[in-house]
Amino acid sequence: MGELLRQSRDREVIEVTNRGELVNDRLTTEIIIGAINRLAPGQKPMLDGYPRRINQVTQLELIMPKLNRQIKHVFYIKVSVATAERRLSHRHRPDDVAKAIKRRIEVFETETLPVVEYYRRAGVVREIDGEGSPGEVTKQIEAVLGY
Repeated sequence: MGELLRQSRDREVIEVTNRGELVNDRLTTEIIIGAINRLAPGQKPMLDGYPRRINQVTQLELIMPKLNRQIKHVFYIKVSVATAERRLSHRHRPDDVAKAIKRRIEVFETETLPVVEYYRRAGVVREIDGEGSPGEVTKQIEAVLGY
């Protein structure tokens, strides 16, 4: 999702992401629907960073059946706050300044963790230890997917 938003030329999207906040649900959902619709027949989507709010969960649950899709796995890549701060501050992106990183973590804790819990109750959360290297994290995800 982040990559799709960073590619956006929409002024609102740019301003909101630079502050470390989440783009409004309507626009985010439109972007996701467009990305899913562009997939080749038979290609399975992996939604990275979406949904991040309960309202987006509601919207996603309404559109997935219309797109002949269902949610099979929700990967929660769990890292400590210290690890998240360190990794975000080393990405060298314009929106990864200290103030925006702090805000992004606050938003995650207040708005995104309830989404994780919602899907945990639905039985589709696959918790991944994100403290390891990218290769180690990838191996854990691939194991769940059966690769």
